Amino acid sequence: MYVSIGPINLVSVDDSRGCLDWLSEHDWETVVCFSFGTAITPPPHELQALCEARKESELPFLWSFRGNPEKQLPSGFLKRTSSKWKMVPWAPQQKISEHPSVGIKLVLEKECTDILDPSG
Repeated sequence: MYVSIGPINLVSVDDSRGCLDWLSEHDWETVVCFSFGTAITPPPHELQALCEARKESELPFLWSFRGNPEKQLPSGFLKRTSSKWKMVPWAPQQKISEHPSVGIKLVLEKECTDILDPSG
């Protein structure tokens, strides 16, 4: 299932962080991918909810996360889930979308938040 809200970067395919190799280690349609674009980060209560849902799901996840996850995510989350995740500051969105191991992809970009909430 893909929930793509907003545009994705279709130009760059740089995978210097090894996202595609990591995805290839997982079964078909088992990985959850999160990306919130370059201009936004969800508020703390939404990050908390995502982390709780991620922990409950037991599915592997790839998270393109700008910022400092140690400070912005719940205490201990990275350590408790480290065997099931890969977190990078940037990922090649088009290549990830095409990868067979990706089962769920959530993308939210700044342009879309302006549409959903014109005030801000």
